[in-house]
Order: sequence, then C-alpha cells, then structure tokens
Amino acid sequence: MELRNALEENEDISSKVTLEFYNSTLKKKQKITWNNFHYEIDEYGDCYSYVKNKSPQHPICIAGKIRSITEPKPEYDFYSIKLEPPKPMNEKGAYKIPVIEIKVQNKKMDNMIRNQVGKNILIYCKFWALEPQSWKEDKYHFLNIKGNLVHKNQALIFDEKDYD
Repeated sequence: MELRNALEENEDISSKVTLEFYNSTLKKKQKITWNNFHYEIDEYGDCYSYVKNKSPQHPICIAGKIRSITEPKPEYDFYSIKLEPPKPMNEKGAYKIPVIEIKVQNKKMDNMIRNQVGKNILIYCKFWALEPQSWKEDKYHFLNIKGNLVHKNQALIFDEKDYD
C-alpha cells in the first residue's frame, strides 16, 4: 500500500515502475509495468480491456470496496465477493459496467471473508475476462472480470480510514 500511495501522488513515476514476479507456469522471472498491475475503481474498464485482450499470465492487484458477499450453497460451495462497480461508461448510447467477482477457494479464509461488506479490499491474483453480457436490449453491457483467492495473503481487507 505504501508503494501505491507513493505512485498515486506522482503519475510520471508510476508509468516507469516495473515489477518482477516469478511465473510458475513458464518457470522464469518476468516483468510487468505498474500500470498493467494495479487498478483502482475508476480503472476497472482499462483492467477489463487489458485482461480481455492480453490474457496476462501474471497477477494483477485490484483495489475496491466490497459490495456483496455470496455465501456457499450446496450447488456452489464457495464464498464469492463482488466489488462495487464504477459509474457506468456511456459509449454510443450503451452503458458499459465493469464487474469484479472473486471466488474464495480456500475454506480456511471463510472467517476472514464473512461480514466484510462495505470494507475496502486489495486483491492480488490472476484475473480473466468473460465475454460482455448484455441486458435490456443491449443498453447495458457487463464487463465481467473473475479471479480466485486461494491464500489469505492474496487479499487485504481494511476500513476506509486505513486506505489513505
């Protein structure tokens, strides 16, 4: 979060910062620019475009506010977290709404996830994008981005006062 805060204050530097990570699939180190790694709520549309077009094999960090948490059911045995979407983007009379949803695959994280609606979260995982879903005669297009949490260190949940 300290790096995010420092880079948020200086956009010139943020475009030059490169992170290194180990790609376990390719079994080698790779680099990623900060702008393709970290996304705030007003950048979810950019995140969708990047993930949809590039299918990156690296983790991405998404910051947002927890809108809802769906509890496990017999037919779907995992918690699911949805983040608050940004204001819809109006493009040629149609509204595009990026939607972030994360499946919590680790049962040991259930207690960490419960009762967290309204709190801020940083999620660090590999994300993928689905085809846009249309609603109401193509007036609304939902740009769905999905991810999986498998370890508690992939998520940081905190109150708004701790965010800045």
